[in-house]
Amino acid sequence: MKLTCVLVLVLSLVVQPISDAKKLVQAEEKETVEEKEDTSKEGDSASDEKSDEKPPEAEVMKESDQEPPAEVSCSQRRCGDGWAPKSDHHKLKGSTDEECCRPTCALYKCPDGYKSHEKYYTNIVEANDSTHACCDRLCSAYDCNAGFLVREGRRSMLAESHDFCCDVTCVSFPCTGRWNSKADPHLRTGSNMAECCEASCAMWNCTGAWEAKPEVLAKTGTSNEECCWQNCDKIPTCPVGHVKRTEANKTDGACCRPMCSLHSCSDGFTKPMIFNEEADTSKAANDDMIGESDEACCVETCKRHTCEGDWAENPRREYQAMVLDNGSANPFCCNPRCSLHVCNVTAGWSKDESKAELDKQDDPSCCQNNCRLVPCPAGKALNILAENLTGKTMNEHSCCEIEPCAKLRKGKHPVSEGCKSIESGEKCLQSYEMKESGTGSQLTACGFLTVNGQTLGCVASETNAVDGCGF
Repeated sequence: MKLTCVLVLVLSLVVQPISDAKKLVQAEEKETVEEKEDTSKEGDSASDEKSDEKPPEAEVMKESDQEPPAEVSCSQRRCGDGWAPKSDHHKLKGSTDEECCRPTCALYKCPDGYKSHEKYYTNIVEANDSTHACCDRLCSAYDCNAGFLVREGRRSMLAESHDFCCDVTCVSFPCTGRWNSKADPHLRTGSNMAECCEASCAMWNCTGAWEAKPEVLAKTGTSNEECCWQNCDKIPTCPVGHVKRTEANKTDGACCRPMCSLHSCSDGFTKPMIFNEEADTSKAANDDMIGESDEACCVETCKRHTCEGDWAENPRREYQAMVLDNGSANPFCCNPRCSLHVCNVTAGWSKDESKAELDKQDDPSCCQNNCRLVPCPAGKALNILAENLTGKTMNEHSCCEIEPCAKLRKGKHPVSEGCKSIESGEKCLQSYEMKESGTGSQLTACGFLTVNGQTLGCVASETNAVDGCGF
């Protein structure tokens, strides 16, 4: 019994420390795991915060868009290409080349007559002397002395000196003897006869039928035409198509002058022709005349005439010689329009304004039917007052009336103010009154009122009246 108790006590003493140690280890492991979880959470949180932050460059760009960079000392700023620091840049503040730097010749454009060079690129552009600081002068910009001009072959070369760029003008060279100065010697460079002088007519030998003309010997010339005249007596015959001058034996012009037979008329002109009916031939009327121009040898064609107004172009006459009628070419060169056509009213045709622009000249093309083409039935005849009636209103009722009415109207004229208004005796017998009535109009012939053999005036004759007429 004692032994059992002792063993239990010993075991309790051994097991208890082991249990306590195990618990301690488990507690430490739990604490380590919790620390790791906290660390992981903090890392995730930090990562999330980092992902929400924008890169520094983005923040800088955003700020530069919103606000200009703050000015700093120019001594801390580097100038761009073609710029150099200002002499007092260490005292200045700025953020641009214009504020801190000065332009150099690398940025300068040389004017005409000057050329830039790399050796000047570091020079500073000066407001009052930039060209000389940055450019080399060319001969084209060189100011030559009086009596000199820039040499043409050296205008684009660098101006080394006056002798290099300039050459003496012909003003300084005297042309002697039978030589004359060339035109504009002050604008011409040279120093010898070939460059500055030209021969006068005194040096020219006239040939053939040409003889020297004394009055032009001192003038410049190098041809027969400039220095000589023709002696027509020395020319026996002229070529075909030419005629010899007869009015003078010496002339400035040609002794043999061309005839119109050699001339070809220009467009819009033609040769006037002569027709031989018996031989059935034709020839140009002026081929034997002297001339070499359209005006001298040709006449105008209808192609040069413009048809206007009441006249239309006539292509068939375009190349025919123009013929004037009372000073106008219209009747020959053009076609008359319908506006000039006179419609045959008595044949049943009246003017139609809608056809005025047509280039026609016949009744069917230019006119429209009138009442004269409407057949009146038996017992009726044409109402002479309606003969020009046209269109849809033209019918039997509007164009015709009973025959007694037409008979009364024949040879007479209606009087709107009545027969009493007529003073002339002859006119009285050629007139009639027209009044409205229930069946149309009433016509009453005019006649003389006579009392006791004395004529008192013109009145409506009641014995010569007809009712039921047209209007």
